[in-house]
Amino acid sequence: MRSLVRCGLFIALLGIVGCGSDPREALINSTIEYLKQAANDVTTIKDHVDEAVKKQENKKLNAKELKEAYSAIDSLKEVPKKLQIAKQRIESVSGSTTAEQREALRQQFQQKLSSAMARIEEERLALEKSITAAEAVDADSVKDLRSKLTEAEGSFVILARQR
Repeated sequence: MRSLVRCGLFIALLGIVGCGSDPREALINSTIEYLKQAANDVTTIKDHVDEAVKKQENKKLNAKELKEAYSAIDSLKEVPKKLQIAKQRIESVSGSTTAEQREALRQQFQQKLSSAMARIEEERLALEKSITAAEAVDADSVKDLRSKLTEAEGSFVILARQR
């Protein structure tokens, strides 16, 4: 999940450095929104893991809640695809931005970007705590969940490595 944060920062920074007019600002805003969506997906996963623990029976996590967590992981896997498209659009317009415009955009969007990144990290840490609690109940089910999360994280890692 740390790679998720690094990837988001990388994509967002490309947007800040390379954009300058209203359509470019829209690209930055959409990148920030994708980061917020990733944080929301992580929150949803955490909430379903917490519910699975609360609704456990005979040392087995609640299957319905786990299924919902898996659906949220699938949603999380879609975010890198959206970020990739945004990255391509940002790269296509980045050359026409002056240094002054870049600095103005940096000042305009730095706080929003920092907030989105901080939220992802906060939610990632909360999810890790929830998963640890779930492991105490049903380690086998959590193993599958961790596997799916690692798979989702891999999509972000691949995106972050594309430069």
